[in-house]
Amino acid sequence: MCKFSAEFVPKSPSSEGTNGSDGHAGDGCGVTVFRKNFSADVFAQGVDLVCCRHVLEHIDTPISFLHEIHSLAHRRKAVVYCEVPSASFTLRFGGIWDILYEHFSYFSPVSLSRLFASSGFRVLRTSTTFGEQYLQLEARPGDSVPAAAQSLSALQELAEEVEQFRRVYESSLLLWRSKLAERLERGDEVVIWGAGTKGTMFLNTLAEAENIRYAVDINPRKTGTFLPGTGQEIVSPESLRRIRPRAVVVLNPLYVDEISRSLAEVGVDAEIMVRQDPSERFGVARMSRFRSRSGPSAGSESS
Repeated sequence: MCKFSAEFVPKSPSSEGTNGSDGHAGDGCGVTVFRKNFSADVFAQGVDLVCCRHVLEHIDTPISFLHEIHSLAHRRKAVVYCEVPSASFTLRFGGIWDILYEHFSYFSPVSLSRLFASSGFRVLRTSTTFGEQYLQLEARPGDSVPAAAQSLSALQELAEEVEQFRRVYESSLLLWRSKLAERLERGDEVVIWGAGTKGTMFLNTLAEAENIRYAVDINPRKTGTFLPGTGQEIVSPESLRRIRPRAVVVLNPLYVDEISRSLAEVGVDAEIMVRQDPSERFGVARMSRFRSRSGPSAGSESS
């Protein structure tokens, strides 16, 4: 995006709250950052694309917010791309660590589509990404296309997922409590990988996790700080050479391979504890265990 942003984003040395002294964020990539509430008035000439990733769920009045986006997008019939956490994934597979106070809304394909349609958009496409954990939507200003039959079917499916959520939630908590207690009673050093949303919610939900002393995160800005609520120290992967954990809790199975390689790079032979997605739609939670292994680094990501 930085490579092409100069063509689409106006440069303004007087931009409020930008990251650089010249009013631009980044190392000369030409992106202007406005540290203020979004307003279509900032872009008087219009835009060709509006990208809204993991913002909408944090807005307490999403319809008002989408109306503002619509007033900007309609000038050039811009494409709007929106990405939010998938409520269906949370309900279906027990993605319970994404439930937090900062999220005002949780969207399914039906609810997100209806929200955009009621805000003056024609929904072009909805799909999932990132292992079905995220829901993505593309739209343009225009009249929506009715899909009553599909909506009814999807609502019935969503109602079924909501009905089953208690069992999925309780199954997940029971599994983690059991596995953590087993490890901690043996005196094993257990750490959690990722000091973001999932790690924070995991540690604040499970009382058994109070004996976990460290959270690992690759973001150097977090190193030496502490998690909210439970107070675990956030350490870098390199610190594990000193800590020597016997087990590493991973809450997102998509990162198992990368984390395994990161552990091997720092010479830590630890068991990775990760919850599998149930093979059946509302199956009982199961745990998988992996050993760290050597291999080329692809980095890792805390989530």
